[in-house]
Amino acid sequence: MGDIAIFGGREYSMRIWLDPDKIAARRLTAQEVVAAIREQNVQVAAGSVGAPPMPDGAEAFQYTVNTRGRLTDEKEFANIVVKTGADGEVVRVDAIVVVENIERHIADGLGSREAAFKAMREISGALVAIGLVLVSVFVPTAFVTGITGQFYKQFALTIAVATAISVLNSLTLSPALGAMLLQPHGAKKDWLQKLIDGLFGWFFRAFNKAFAWSTNLYGATTGRLVRLSALVLLVYGGLLVLTAFGFKVIPTGFIPAGDRGVAMSFAQLPDASSLERTAGVTAKMAAIAHETPGVRDVLEIIGVSLIGGNESNSGTLFVIFDDYAERTTPETSGNAIIATLRQRFTAEIPEAMINVFPPPAVSGMGAAGGYKMMIQDRGGAGLDELQEQARTLMTEANATPGLVGNLTTFRANVPQVWLDVDRDTRPKP
Repeated sequence: MGDIAIFGGREYSMRIWLDPDKIAARRLTAQEVVAAIREQNVQVAAGSVGAPPMPDGAEAFQYTVNTRGRLTDEKEFANIVVKTGADGEVVRVDAIVVVENIERHIADGLGSREAAFKAMREISGALVAIGLVLVSVFVPTAFVTGITGQFYKQFALTIAVATAISVLNSLTLSPALGAMLLQPHGAKKDWLQKLIDGLFGWFFRAFNKAFAWSTNLYGATTGRLVRLSALVLLVYGGLLVLTAFGFKVIPTGFIPAGDRGVAMSFAQLPDASSLERTAGVTAKMAAIAHETPGVRDVLEIIGVSLIGGNESNSGTLFVIFDDYAERTTPETSGNAIIATLRQRFTAEIPEAMINVFPPPAVSGMGAAGGYKMMIQDRGGAGLDELQEQARTLMTEANATPGLVGNLTTFRANVPQVWLDVDRDTRPKP
């Protein structure tokens, strides 16, 4: 489980007391009152005007219909009509440590079973300690917020659970299998061991010699460096200086948006445009994408915006590129394809605001690559002024060299229809 998103508000309640005398006088029962409250205190999905299915070309716009839903205060509950008349969301290598320790004791002359017991008496405590330390380090990182948390969230719990499984395996299965499968070096070989030794013995012997040589070299080098600690510190200081120098001369960036073989495109039509118009625009976008060299496939999603939710005037395209081996020219690189699509969409589809984005460099950090800016109304100027300032910011950002594809999905004046329902007039039963 990588992420969970819960939408909606809290559940609120109101206690209603019934007057037995008034209930009896009106010839009502408690069940009838409860039924009336449930019927009239509901969240109403009023629907929309111009939504499909509609005849082709019948509607150019789609309006959301709003009306009063759940009751909010005492007065509204008091006005409930109860009865009417006739008109109404690391792995550690501990097992390898166990097997190596058993093998070491077998090499010293112990039998397999005795070697396994001795090995576990020596390292069981260390294995548990290592596992607890790793789990205690990685689990808290799953709850780090911000950009840092997005990096750690992807593998923190995975490593913690894998570590716990590795420790359990090291304390149970590994020593048992080691005692069963590992044989003393002078033991008589069976036919399977003779076959493996005949086929791969030359490789294992060469590997063991090379590994022993590198181990001895590492030990000897470490011993010499310990005696030359002043020289080691001098080299370390030089590396720090080179690192500081590199920070100054090497170009910097947050996370490079590499070619991941896919791009995402977002189209926004005028406010309240119908799904039929949106489908026409996304069809044009898909046709242009299919004509672009380096594009293999296109997925269209109508009525969904990558950055604005579900809207009838929004459409999303996922453009899948050819395999990297097939895209060998500069014109078929990821950035080049994105630039080509952005240019053609703007020039050939003027009826919609369209942009093309690379995917986010790190999964979970936004819906698309790039950056995000926020505007806050601190003076209570209102939604209209906030929308105007957002448009001004986008205009200035698009005029800034080095920035492309700046847009905002904030709209303060989307046309809607309001239905004022007379709750006091009840239909005939």
